[in-house]
Amino acid sequence: MKEWIRQLCAAPGPSGEERRVAELIAEWVRPYASEVRRDALGNVIAIRRPRAGDSGKAVVLSAHMDEPGVVALTQDGAGFIRIAPRGRDMDARTLAGRFVRFARSGRLGVIGVDAGVQGDVEFRHLYVDVGATDERGAQEAAQTGDAATFAGPVEELADGLFCAPNLDDRLGCAVVLETLRLSDSPHTVVAVFAAQSEVGSRGALAAASGFAPALAMVLDLTAAGDAPGASHLPLSVGGGPAVKAQDATIVVLQSVRDRVVAAAAAAGVAVQVEASGKAHSDAGAFFQSGQGAPAGGIAIPCRYPGVGAQVASLADAQGAVDVLLELLAQPL
Repeated sequence: MKEWIRQLCAAPGPSGEERRVAELIAEWVRPYASEVRRDALGNVIAIRRPRAGDSGKAVVLSAHMDEPGVVALTQDGAGFIRIAPRGRDMDARTLAGRFVRFARSGRLGVIGVDAGVQGDVEFRHLYVDVGATDERGAQEAAQTGDAATFAGPVEELADGLFCAPNLDDRLGCAVVLETLRLSDSPHTVVAVFAAQSEVGSRGALAAASGFAPALAMVLDLTAAGDAPGASHLPLSVGGGPAVKAQDATIVVLQSVRDRVVAAAAAAGVAVQVEASGKAHSDAGAFFQSGQGAPAGGIAIPCRYPGVGAQVASLADAQGAVDVLLELLAQPL
């Protein structure tokens, strides 16, 4: 799973431009699936049908491929590129000095802030410096509408912690891939690697309309509270995967939560509980699809979510795999 994480995090995938990530996933998942396809929104959908003893029921596992970033608006005569956010809940105040890489051209740049700004920094104060000296040079790096993602190394820290600017949700994608590789479920397993989650669960909404699963589980990252000054959040990196109770998109049915907790106990995995009124996930897309579907989520605690150098535990990710394998082995 480590190598999958490294390569997934090294591939750019801003919302709407997930092609490189999708190509990797489609290649890797093919040996473990009966069918692999891309839909009109760019989702990768892999279906694994059991070899024997098919229960006739389907379980959806989903993780999103895209990451937040910025989009080029205009290029000025001095060679600087004005930008807007591509993604929800992005705080302009945290972006000064961040490296970004434009997905189409591959050009690296750094985010700057207008000199003399007083008070809160807003996106209208931000620009990207790609080293150009005139408008033409800036346009060679990024045309209007081109997206850039936050650039940074993919590193393994001490004690099995991974660090990258886009672990959300490439780590979730790796968990779904590893689960498919190891699973021998009697159920049909549908893996959805969703596009455009960061701009409103658009890929998941489209994919969810094509299935009526007996259970849908969404894999994502969530904010940990074990960094200095964040103690009001009850989750810790390395404390185990978190069973979703609610977020801004879903209140998980108690029966679904109980099923996940029981699977974790059977697998010998310690779990935490995620309860948020602000965080977003794709779980609500599956929960509300068609006439509704039992849906829940497993979240991997992450320090410094959103942008920058996110930190999460490989042990938590492996725990999520073990819980999913137990869920897939149980009757529905």
